[in-house]
Amino acid sequence: MKKVTVNPVTRIEGHAKISVFLDDKNGVENVFFQATEFRGYEKLLLGLPMEEVPRIVSTICGICRGIHFVAALKAADKVFNAEVSEAAEKIREMLIYAHFIEDHSVTLFALGLPDYISPKERNVFGVVKKLGTTAKEIIRKRSYALKIMDILGGKSMHPVAAVPGGWSKRLSEEERRKIEMFSKELVELGKIFVSIVEKEAEKMDNLELNLNFLATSKNGEYSLYDGEEVVIGPDGKVIEKFSGENYEEHIKEKSVEWSYSKLPYLRKFGWSGLQEDKSFYVTGPLARLNVSKIPTPLAKEKAERLFESGKPSKNIIFNHWARAVEVLLCAEKLEELAGDKTVTGSVRGEIGKIVGEGVGVVEAPRGLLIHHYKTDGRGIVKWANLIVATTQNTPAINIALKKAAKEKFSKETLETFEKVVRAFDPCMSCATHSVSGKIPIEVEIWKKGKLIGKVRN
Repeated sequence: MKKVTVNPVTRIEGHAKISVFLDDKNGVENVFFQATEFRGYEKLLLGLPMEEVPRIVSTICGICRGIHFVAALKAADKVFNAEVSEAAEKIREMLIYAHFIEDHSVTLFALGLPDYISPKERNVFGVVKKLGTTAKEIIRKRSYALKIMDILGGKSMHPVAAVPGGWSKRLSEEERRKIEMFSKELVELGKIFVSIVEKEAEKMDNLELNLNFLATSKNGEYSLYDGEEVVIGPDGKVIEKFSGENYEEHIKEKSVEWSYSKLPYLRKFGWSGLQEDKSFYVTGPLARLNVSKIPTPLAKEKAERLFESGKPSKNIIFNHWARAVEVLLCAEKLEELAGDKTVTGSVRGEIGKIVGEGVGVVEAPRGLLIHHYKTDGRGIVKWANLIVATTQNTPAINIALKKAAKEKFSKETLETFEKVVRAFDPCMSCATHSVSGKIPIEVEIWKKGKLIGKVRN
């Protein structure tokens, strides 16, 4: 049996590899997406005061910092039995919307769009060359999302404004007006991204997965900060709804020896192996638009073309299209919240008696994010469990790779595999990027279970 390894997978956040096993006729027998790094933040958090956890977990990833921050803060609210003020909740929502815009912009511009230009220029510089002055506009307008995060979180990189039951700093009227002005620029950024992706849509592969979709929804509408978790089938019918606090009753994780990432699945259907069945689900941009009604006018209009062939869309490559729509949607919601003068109200809530456990659930750019903590009577962390979006998508990524496999293996097969992985935008915590446009290939030759040769390009 021959084994071909793509290591590292390029243009994703972090370290991962794809292992392809070939049969004697050079056909793809099996393929695996493997997380190759181990960090163990659940252990690092033990012994910390719960109120410090949001700031610490924001360092899990420089890309996903704001989302981990808010998820842990929501868990801290529960640990301290705190009532969150209305203004503080709106500020948290605004931070999430700004974070989504900043994150999706990087994914689309630097990681996803290079797949749709010439292989010789398949990198961020090739994108800049193709888009011309529009590239400069994208970079300039994206900076407004970072400025908003800086205003709201105290820092644009790793926020510091966490206070259980609220926020550490009240928003001034001047800051509110700035955010409102920046939001208008971000709405234009959303329009630009949708326009670009719509033009590239015909080049996108069609890879439909008959899996479920999981997303947060509030009264049937799109929501990133709170609501209930909704699972729909590939036919669009609701399979189950549950509170994020009760995730353990609905989602189970399986450890496998070939990856540091666990494989979550729906508990009610059980584990039946990595195959296209009702045990597994997709979470992320496409899942969110599939599950919920879009509440903003511009994004709703632009999503109509995405769903021309029906809703839910099962083409996982359309995650890129959904991301572009979400940039516009989040910008519209940000402008709406910034225009609400009550956002400058009191940000302090009432703290109750420590209850010793809290679950924080939010939508991250890549999908559902769960933070679960248990503390002692002083609020010191004794146990932690984090289920991130990429972990939840790992089964779907593996299933998608197997479905994308061609009868005969070739270099084009590897390129297809990388496109499939990038559609999910996996975040492996420490970013690794290649600007060469070249796929790094390592071929291992195995005979009767023994490695007899290795070739790298």
